[in-house]
Amino acid sequence: MTIDTASPPPAPLAVPAAEAARMCGVSPAHWYMLIAGGRGPAGIRLGRRVVWRVAGLSAWLAAGAPNRQRWEVMRGECGHGG
Repeated sequence: MTIDTASPPPAPLAVPAAEAARMCGVSPAHWYMLIAGGRGPAGIRLGRRVVWRVAGLSAWLAAGAPNRQRWEVMRGECGHGG
């Protein structure tokens, strides 16, 4: 079996806060302020880590970066975790 080492690794489906901030064009400190203030999209808890779906970040930005409550309504989410 031959392993193709020239292929780039697959793009991540979810990223940690620092990468989410970079993708959205803000500093990590500003990203944390957005999240804490309910103005950024909710992350997903994976064990002890919180990550953000790359596709979700793109959609959130395309929608004009609405606050979390508005974003959940736009996405049809209940916001109650279930």
